[in-house]
Formats: sequence, C-alpha cells, structure tokens
Amino acid sequence: MDFVKKNLAFLISAACSFMVACVLLYFMFSAAGKMKKGKTAVQKEMSFFQEAEQAGLKLSSAPGEELENLLQARRNFEAADKFYKLSLQELSRRYSLNIELPSNSPEAVRRISEKIRQMTDYVLRKGVEFNGLAQQFQTIVERGNIHSAEFEAIFRQLYLYEYVVNKIVEAGIKDVIALEWLQGFAMEEMDFYNITPVWLSVHCELEQAIKFLNELSSDQQILFYIKSCSFTAPDRYSKAAQDYAALTGKGQTQGVQRIGDLTADDPGGVPRRSAAPVVRRGMVPDAAGRDSGSTRTQQLDRLVKPDPKRQDYLAFDDKYVILDLRLDLYEFKRSEQEE
Repeated sequence: MDFVKKNLAFLISAACSFMVACVLLYFMFSAAGKMKKGKTAVQKEMSFFQEAEQAGLKLSSAPGEELENLLQARRNFEAADKFYKLSLQELSRRYSLNIELPSNSPEAVRRISEKIRQMTDYVLRKGVEFNGLAQQFQTIVERGNIHSAEFEAIFRQLYLYEYVVNKIVEAGIKDVIALEWLQGFAMEEMDFYNITPVWLSVHCELEQAIKFLNELSSDQQILFYIKSCSFTAPDRYSKAAQDYAALTGKGQTQGVQRIGDLTADDPGGVPRRSAAPVVRRGMVPDAAGRDSGSTRTQQLDRLVKPDPKRQDYLAFDDKYVILDLRLDLYEFKRSEQEE
C-alpha cells in the first residue's frame, strides 16, 4: 500500500496512457479500413480511365481545343433543333386556316346566311337527310347583329363546319343524325396549335363509314384526330322473313322490322328516315283515272313466272350501321415569318 500511495500519480498516468493508446489503436484500425475501401474505389476509377484510353475516348482536350464528343453533341443538337423548327413550319403550312373576315356586321350576317343556303341546297341536291344543319349559325342570323370581336371565331367555325359537311357527303353518307361542336365557338388553345372537339353521329352502310374514316385520316388540309369511334348495327329483316312472320302470326311477338324502317323503333331510339312507300303495279290508275288492276292482272297471268331463287329467301336485309365519332380538329398557328 505504501508503494501505491507513493506512486499514485504514476499509476494514474499509466492508466490514462493505456486508455489513450487503446483509443488511438481503434482510430488507426478504422482509418486503415477506410483507406482500404478508398484504395479499392480509386482502383475502379483508374480501371475506367484505362478502359476509356484503350477505347480511344478523349477525356481531356489540348489547350485551345474542344473535345470531339462535345462537338458531336453540339452538332446533334443543332440538327434536332433544325428538324423540329422545319416540322413546325411544315405543319403550320399544311394545317393552318386563312379565312377572310367581313368588314362589318351586315356583311357578316349576309355571308353566314348565304353559306347556310349553299350548304342546305348542297345536301338536298345530294339526297342527304341532315338533322339540324347549321342550326347554331341560323341562330346568329336570326339575332341579326354580330360584334366584330366574334368574327374570327364564328367564321373559323363556319369554315370547318362546311368542310366536315362536304366530307360527309363525298363519302356517300345519306343520313346525318347529329353534328355538334362540343365547345360551341370556343377552342382549346395550345402553344403551336388549336383544338376543336367535334361529335358526329351518322347512319350509313359499313363501306361508307369506312370510306369516311379513311378520308378523314388522310386529309391534306385539316388534321383530324379520331379520339373514339363506335359502330352499332341492328339487324334488319328481309321481305321474305316479314312475310313468313306475318303468315305464322308472329310478326308482333318477334319484333320483325319492316324493310327500310329506320324510325325511332330501332335500337337506340334515334329518329331516322322511313322507308319509301311501295307502289304496286296493279294499283296504278290508267290515263282515264280508272283502276286498271284487274286488266293488268289478267295480262300478267299469261306471262311465264321465273322460279324463286335462294336470294329471295334470305332472312336478313342489307346491314346498316350507326357511326358515333368523336373528333379533334387541329389547326396549327402560323409563325411570324410566314405571316
């Protein structure tokens, strides 16, 4: 104990030195581990540079010179930017509208009224039944006054409306159920183009519907984007099937449709054109106004009647479809240089 008392300060110093040595050893081993990991990472980086050098890639340039890959990247960017600008110019050249606006309100009303008359005469001459043709423009004409701020939107819409009507008639479609501009005279304005949403429903043969869709997708003046397209094709029974149903007394229970009957009784409840009345030869009056049915019947009885063919016993008549179409009409804006 006397030794401890006499050498207490020395023992305390030795204990502290031992603890400091342990701490130093811990940090030494920790630093050695980090150095080993760092050395491994450096070796990986060095191997990358060695592989790049072997592949002939330049990672540094001489003073006053640029790297070849940077020059190529700049050339690629310039080529892509040029292609982008030329594409916009081509789209604006092909799919932009150049519409002449009227100078005053009376002229605007007169031009709209004249255009409605032309479209009406056109569809009547082509035998097209058009439900609500140009109704929104007729409302403007009845109003009798148009503000100059409305000229651009109204006449732009009038041009597009007539264009779609011409497309419908050229495709051979004879029954238009609805043609609606979903946003009225407004349009969705984007940076480089405007979008006009349209809803169209027609009743036609399948071949006519396909022809109409093909003409829209290949149009060279207006860019039509077909967002949705659906076909509805209810069955239409032939005259032979109707006669058979009438003879068996099942005409009403089985819902046999008349030939060409396209009234609201069809599936969907859409009003359509009715069939033309059938004129029978035996019921046509002669020049004196008398019924010559009996005379003609006697003459027909002496004729040789052909045997019926398989076509006369078909159960279904020609198929017609209802085409419901959701369109977007794209108009690209002209650049300041083109204007």
